[in-house]
Amino acid sequence: MHVQALNSRVFRCTQGRLQFICKRILSSASVANERWLQEQVFPTLQPGIRCPRILNQRGEWAVYEDYGSLTESFAASTRLEVAKNLARLHTFAADHLPEVGLSHTPVIQEIIYHGCPDQKNSGDFSAENPFPDWLHRACVNNPLVFEPPVLCHGDMHPANSGYATDQLVLIDWEYAHYDLPHWDLYCLLDMTSPDFPMGSNPQMRSQVLNAYLSEREELGHPLSDSFVEDYFLYTATYSWWILGLIERDLAAGRHGVASLYRQRQETREVLEDCRHFFLHQNGGPDVANQKIESHGLLRKDPLGRKDS
Repeated sequence: MHVQALNSRVFRCTQGRLQFICKRILSSASVANERWLQEQVFPTLQPGIRCPRILNQRGEWAVYEDYGSLTESFAASTRLEVAKNLARLHTFAADHLPEVGLSHTPVIQEIIYHGCPDQKNSGDFSAENPFPDWLHRACVNNPLVFEPPVLCHGDMHPANSGYATDQLVLIDWEYAHYDLPHWDLYCLLDMTSPDFPMGSNPQMRSQVLNAYLSEREELGHPLSDSFVEDYFLYTATYSWWILGLIERDLAAGRHGVASLYRQRQETREVLEDCRHFFLHQNGGPDVANQKIESHGLLRKDPLGRKDS
Protein backbone atom coordinates (compact mmCIF):
# COMPACT_ATOMS: atom_id res chain seq x y z
CA MET A 1 0.00 0.00 0.00
CA HIS A 2 1.27 3.48 -0.88
CA VAL A 3 0.51 6.21 1.69
CA GLN A 4 0.80 9.93 0.95
CA ALA A 5 0.51 12.44 3.79
CA LEU A 6 -1.75 15.37 2.77
CA ASN A 7 -1.38 16.99 6.18
CA SER A 8 -0.75 15.89 9.77
CA ARG A 9 -3.97 13.88 10.04
CA VAL A 10 -5.11 13.22 6.45
CA PHE A 11 -3.53 10.54 4.25
CA ARG A 12 -4.21 9.34 0.71
CA CYS A 13 -3.88 5.56 0.51
CA THR A 14 -3.49 3.59 -2.71
CA GLN A 15 -3.72 -0.16 -2.90
CA GLY A 16 -3.73 -1.56 -6.41
CA ARG A 17 -6.51 0.22 -8.27
CA LEU A 18 -8.19 1.32 -5.05
CA GLN A 19 -7.68 4.83 -3.67
CA PHE A 20 -9.18 6.25 -0.50
CA ILE A 21 -8.60 8.86 2.20
CA CYS A 22 -7.75 7.99 5.80
CA LYS A 23 -8.40 10.77 8.28
CA ARG A 24 -7.89 10.99 12.02
CA ILE A 25 -11.35 12.02 13.24
CA LEU A 26 -12.07 14.99 15.46
CA SER A 27 -14.59 13.12 17.58
CA SER A 28 -17.24 10.44 17.39
CA ALA A 29 -19.78 13.30 17.27
CA SER A 30 -18.31 14.64 14.02
CA VAL A 31 -18.59 11.18 12.46
CA ALA A 32 -22.22 10.85 13.53
CA ASN A 33 -22.99 14.23 12.00
CA GLU A 34 -21.23 13.40 8.73
CA ARG A 35 -23.15 10.15 8.38
CA TRP A 36 -26.39 12.09 8.89
CA LEU A 37 -25.32 14.66 6.29
CA GLN A 38 -24.64 11.85 3.82
CA GLU A 39 -28.19 10.61 4.08
CA GLN A 40 -30.16 13.78 4.67
CA VAL A 41 -28.30 16.70 3.09
CA PHE A 42 -25.91 15.68 0.31
CA PRO A 43 -28.77 14.54 -2.00
CA THR A 44 -30.39 18.01 -1.74
CA LEU A 45 -27.41 19.83 -3.27
CA GLN A 46 -27.24 20.57 -6.98
CA PRO A 47 -27.17 17.50 -9.24
CA GLY A 48 -23.63 16.31 -9.89
CA ILE A 49 -22.14 17.75 -6.70
CA ARG A 50 -19.90 15.22 -5.00
CA CYS A 51 -19.28 15.05 -1.26
CA PRO A 52 -16.95 12.27 0.01
CA ARG A 53 -18.78 9.66 2.06
CA ILE A 54 -17.45 7.78 5.06
CA LEU A 55 -16.81 4.20 3.99
CA ASN A 56 -15.65 2.84 7.31
CA GLN A 57 -14.61 4.00 10.74
CA ARG A 58 -12.54 2.26 13.40
CA GLY A 59 -11.26 3.88 16.56
CA GLU A 60 -9.90 7.33 15.84
CA TRP A 61 -9.66 6.80 12.07
CA ALA A 62 -12.25 7.13 9.30
CA VAL A 63 -11.98 6.01 5.67
CA TYR A 64 -13.49 8.30 3.01
CA GLU A 65 -14.09 8.19 -0.71
CA ASP A 66 -11.30 9.88 -2.63
CA TYR A 67 -12.07 11.85 -5.78
CA GLY A 68 -8.41 12.73 -6.31
CA SER A 69 -6.68 16.09 -6.32
CA LEU A 70 -9.03 19.06 -6.73
CA THR A 71 -8.44 21.85 -9.24
CA GLU A 72 -9.66 25.45 -9.63
CA SER A 73 -10.36 25.66 -5.92
CA PHE A 74 -9.72 29.41 -5.71
CA ALA A 75 -11.26 30.39 -9.05
CA ALA A 76 -14.11 32.90 -8.99
CA SER A 77 -16.27 30.53 -11.05
CA THR A 78 -15.77 27.77 -8.48
CA ARG A 79 -16.72 30.03 -5.60
CA LEU A 80 -19.85 31.10 -7.46
CA GLU A 81 -20.98 27.48 -7.71
CA VAL A 82 -20.04 26.78 -4.10
CA ALA A 83 -22.12 29.79 -2.99
CA LYS A 84 -25.17 28.48 -4.84
CA ASN A 85 -24.86 25.19 -3.00
CA LEU A 86 -24.38 26.97 0.30
CA ALA A 87 -27.71 28.67 -0.37
CA ARG A 88 -29.28 25.24 -0.73
CA LEU A 89 -27.56 23.98 2.41
CA HIS A 90 -28.66 27.04 4.39
CA THR A 91 -32.31 26.49 3.45
CA PHE A 92 -32.30 22.79 4.35
CA ALA A 93 -35.19 22.14 6.73
CA ALA A 94 -34.83 19.08 8.93
CA ASP A 95 -34.21 17.98 12.46
CA HIS A 96 -31.00 19.20 14.04
CA LEU A 97 -27.68 17.48 13.61
CA PRO A 98 -27.57 14.40 15.85
CA GLU A 99 -24.64 15.87 17.81
CA VAL A 100 -23.49 19.38 18.75
CA GLY A 101 -21.28 20.59 15.90
CA LEU A 102 -17.71 21.71 16.40
CA SER A 103 -16.47 25.13 15.32
CA HIS A 104 -13.23 27.03 14.81
CA THR A 105 -14.17 30.21 16.60
CA PRO A 106 -16.14 32.03 19.30
CA VAL A 107 -19.52 33.38 18.26
CA ILE A 108 -19.57 36.87 16.81
CA GLN A 109 -21.35 38.42 19.79
CA GLU A 110 -18.44 37.38 21.99
CA ILE A 111 -15.95 39.14 19.73
CA ILE A 112 -18.11 42.27 19.45
CA TYR A 113 -18.54 42.54 23.21
CA HIS A 114 -14.77 42.48 23.69
CA GLY A 115 -13.96 44.71 20.73
CA CYS A 116 -16.37 47.45 21.81
CA PRO A 117 -15.19 49.13 25.04
CA ASP A 118 -18.76 50.05 26.04
CA GLN A 119 -20.06 46.50 25.76
CA LYS A 120 -20.03 43.93 28.55
CA ASN A 121 -17.40 41.22 28.39
CA SER A 122 -18.61 37.64 28.06
CA GLY A 123 -17.10 34.19 27.78
CA ASP A 124 -13.39 33.44 27.69
CA PHE A 125 -12.31 35.33 24.57
CA SER A 126 -9.79 38.09 25.23
CA ALA A 127 -9.23 40.69 22.53
CA GLU A 128 -5.80 42.26 22.59
CA ASN A 129 -7.03 45.57 21.19
CA PRO A 130 -10.40 47.30 21.00
CA PHE A 131 -11.98 47.84 17.61
CA PRO A 132 -10.85 50.87 15.58
CA ASP A 133 -13.26 53.78 15.74
CA TRP A 134 -14.92 53.09 12.38
CA LEU A 135 -15.65 49.46 13.28
CA HIS A 136 -16.90 50.38 16.73
CA ARG A 137 -19.32 52.89 15.16
CA ALA A 138 -20.45 50.31 12.61
CA CYS A 139 -21.17 47.77 15.34
CA VAL A 140 -23.18 50.23 17.42
CA ASN A 141 -25.05 51.94 14.59
CA ASN A 142 -25.44 49.07 12.12
CA PRO A 143 -26.16 46.04 14.29
CA LEU A 144 -26.34 42.63 12.70
CA VAL A 145 -29.76 41.23 11.89
CA PHE A 146 -29.69 37.95 13.76
CA GLU A 147 -31.86 35.58 11.80
CA PRO A 148 -32.34 31.99 13.01
CA PRO A 149 -29.13 29.92 12.66
CA VAL A 150 -28.87 27.72 9.58
CA LEU A 151 -27.07 24.49 8.86
CA CYS A 152 -23.52 25.45 7.83
CA HIS A 153 -20.66 23.49 6.30
CA GLY A 154 -18.49 25.07 8.99
CA ASP A 155 -15.15 25.12 7.15
CA MET A 156 -15.98 26.28 3.61
CA HIS A 157 -12.52 27.60 2.80
CA PRO A 158 -11.86 27.50 -0.97
CA ALA A 159 -9.30 24.73 -0.41
CA ASN A 160 -12.20 22.50 0.66
CA SER A 161 -13.81 22.67 -2.76
CA GLY A 162 -12.71 22.19 -6.33
CA TYR A 163 -13.21 20.16 -9.47
CA ALA A 164 -12.46 16.50 -10.14
CA THR A 165 -13.25 15.19 -13.63
CA ASP A 166 -15.43 18.26 -14.32
CA GLN A 167 -17.58 17.78 -11.21
CA LEU A 168 -17.64 20.10 -8.21
CA VAL A 169 -16.50 18.41 -4.99
CA LEU A 170 -17.12 19.73 -1.46
CA ILE A 171 -14.96 18.11 1.21
CA ASP A 172 -14.27 18.29 4.97
CA TRP A 173 -17.74 18.42 6.50
CA GLU A 174 -16.54 17.58 10.00
CA TYR A 175 -17.17 21.11 11.32
CA ALA A 176 -20.83 21.20 10.25
CA HIS A 177 -22.88 23.15 12.79
CA TYR A 178 -25.67 25.73 13.08
CA ASP A 179 -24.63 29.34 12.64
CA LEU A 180 -25.41 32.54 10.77
CA PRO A 181 -25.13 32.03 6.98
CA HIS A 182 -22.43 34.72 6.92
CA TRP A 183 -19.94 32.26 8.45
CA ASP A 184 -19.76 29.94 5.44
CA LEU A 185 -19.57 32.90 3.06
CA TYR A 186 -16.83 34.53 5.11
CA CYS A 187 -14.79 31.32 5.01
CA LEU A 188 -15.30 31.12 1.24
CA LEU A 189 -14.48 34.74 0.44
CA ASP A 190 -12.48 36.58 3.08
CA MET A 191 -11.13 34.40 5.88
CA THR A 192 -7.35 34.49 5.55
CA SER A 193 -4.98 31.64 6.36
CA PRO A 194 -1.22 31.18 6.76
CA ASP A 195 -1.46 28.09 4.55
CA PHE A 196 -3.31 29.46 1.50
CA PRO A 197 -2.96 32.90 -0.14
CA MET A 198 -6.39 34.48 -0.60
CA GLY A 199 -6.00 38.06 -1.80
CA SER A 200 -8.70 40.70 -1.66
CA ASN A 201 -11.01 40.68 -4.70
CA PRO A 202 -13.93 43.10 -4.24
CA GLN A 203 -15.44 42.33 -7.65
CA MET A 204 -15.48 38.58 -7.03
CA ARG A 205 -16.90 39.11 -3.54
CA SER A 206 -19.76 41.14 -4.99
CA GLN A 207 -20.47 38.54 -7.69
CA VAL A 208 -20.50 35.65 -5.24
CA LEU A 209 -22.72 37.42 -2.71
CA ASN A 210 -25.17 38.34 -5.47
CA ALA A 211 -25.21 34.74 -6.71
CA TYR A 212 -25.91 33.53 -3.18
CA LEU A 213 -28.73 36.02 -2.68
CA SER A 214 -30.28 35.17 -6.06
CA GLU A 215 -30.19 31.46 -5.29
CA ARG A 216 -31.83 32.03 -1.91
CA GLU A 217 -34.59 34.00 -3.59
CA GLU A 218 -35.14 31.33 -6.26
CA LEU A 219 -35.40 28.72 -3.51
CA GLY A 220 -38.13 30.75 -1.81
CA HIS A 221 -35.93 31.85 1.11
CA PRO A 222 -35.06 35.50 0.41
CA LEU A 223 -32.89 37.38 2.85
CA SER A 224 -33.28 40.85 4.37
CA ASP A 225 -32.19 43.98 2.51
CA SER A 226 -29.43 44.45 5.06
CA PHE A 227 -27.74 41.12 4.32
CA VAL A 228 -24.78 42.57 2.40
CA GLU A 229 -24.25 45.26 5.01
CA ASP A 230 -24.39 42.55 7.67
CA TYR A 231 -21.82 40.54 5.74
CA PHE A 232 -19.34 43.42 5.76
CA LEU A 233 -19.83 43.97 9.50
CA TYR A 234 -19.46 40.24 10.14
CA THR A 235 -16.33 40.11 7.98
CA ALA A 236 -14.74 43.14 9.61
CA THR A 237 -15.40 41.78 13.10
CA TYR A 238 -13.86 38.37 12.47
CA SER A 239 -10.98 39.82 10.45
CA TRP A 240 -10.06 42.11 13.35
CA TRP A 241 -10.11 39.07 15.63
CA ILE A 242 -7.88 37.15 13.19
CA LEU A 243 -5.34 39.99 13.27
CA GLY A 244 -5.00 39.29 16.99
CA LEU A 245 -4.45 35.59 16.31
CA ILE A 246 -1.76 36.41 13.76
CA GLU A 247 0.13 38.54 16.27
CA ARG A 248 -0.02 35.70 18.80
CA ASP A 249 1.17 33.22 16.18
CA LEU A 250 4.11 35.49 15.33
CA ALA A 251 5.02 35.82 19.01
CA ALA A 252 4.76 32.05 19.54
CA GLY A 253 6.69 31.12 16.40
CA ARG A 254 3.81 29.21 14.82
CA HIS A 255 3.81 28.76 11.03
CA GLY A 256 6.38 30.55 8.88
CA VAL A 257 7.06 34.21 9.43
CA ALA A 258 6.67 35.02 5.73
CA SER A 259 3.31 33.22 5.62
CA LEU A 260 2.05 35.12 8.64
CA TYR A 261 3.20 38.47 7.23
CA ARG A 262 1.36 37.67 4.01
CA GLN A 263 -1.75 36.65 5.95
CA ARG A 264 -1.59 39.85 8.01
CA GLN A 265 -1.38 41.99 4.88
CA GLU A 266 -4.32 40.14 3.29
CA THR A 267 -6.39 40.56 6.45
CA ARG A 268 -5.65 44.28 6.53
CA GLU A 269 -6.78 44.54 2.89
CA VAL A 270 -10.08 42.85 3.77
CA LEU A 271 -10.55 45.26 6.66
CA GLU A 272 -9.86 48.20 4.36
CA ASP A 273 -12.55 46.94 1.98
CA CYS A 274 -14.97 46.81 4.91
CA ARG A 275 -13.98 50.27 6.13
CA HIS A 276 -14.49 51.65 2.64
CA PHE A 277 -17.93 50.03 2.46
CA PHE A 278 -19.16 51.60 5.70
CA LEU A 279 -17.70 55.01 4.90
CA HIS A 280 -19.62 55.11 1.63
CA GLN A 281 -22.75 53.12 2.44
CA ASN A 282 -25.78 55.39 2.69
CA GLY A 283 -23.63 58.47 3.12
CA GLY A 284 -21.53 57.15 6.00
CA PRO A 285 -21.41 54.69 8.87
CA ASP A 286 -23.99 56.35 11.14
CA VAL A 287 -27.12 55.01 9.45
CA ALA A 288 -29.08 53.82 12.45
CA ASN A 289 -28.96 54.31 16.18
CA GLN A 290 -29.60 50.90 17.66
CA LYS A 291 -27.86 48.68 20.15
CA ILE A 292 -26.37 45.27 19.47
CA GLU A 293 -28.42 42.50 20.95
CA SER A 294 -27.97 38.75 21.06
CA HIS A 295 -30.95 36.88 19.68
CA GLY A 296 -30.22 33.45 21.10
CA LEU A 297 -27.61 32.28 18.60
CA LEU A 298 -26.24 29.07 20.06
CA ARG A 299 -22.68 29.28 21.34
CA LYS A 300 -20.27 27.20 19.31
CA ASP A 301 -18.53 24.30 20.96
CA PRO A 302 -15.12 25.66 22.05
CA LEU A 303 -13.49 22.23 21.61
CA GLY A 304 -13.30 22.87 17.92
CA ARG A 305 -11.39 26.15 18.06
CA LYS A 306 -7.98 26.49 16.51
CA ASP A 307 -5.47 29.32 16.65
CA SER A 308 -5.64 30.41 13.03
